[in-house]
Amino acid sequence: MVYDVIGNLLRVTDPDEAMTEYTYDARGNKTSAKDAMGNLTTYQYDGANRLVQTTDPGGKVTQVTYDAQDRVVKVQARSARPPRSRTTIRPIRAR
Repeated sequence: MVYDVIGNLLRVTDPDEAMTEYTYDARGNKTSAKDAMGNLTTYQYDGANRLVQTTDPGGKVTQVTYDAQDRVVKVQARSARPPRSRTTIRPIRAR
């Protein structure tokens, strides 16, 4: 494991030599995690350092809303991909 001078974890190497890397903002909040396959997860924070959005490697966005007492009041997840639609075509039978 590798840490920066203020103790943030920068890199972890597992027993199979696969590495995960982390980045942080100036306030010490983790802003990204990238695994050995290059999959990137990003994290965003509000002015109170509360996690407000996570975007996973597949593009799924999870947003968190807080009340005035810093309690989570809503968690909303949405896919970056448009919803799948299905069209079923059936033959018309003459009577």
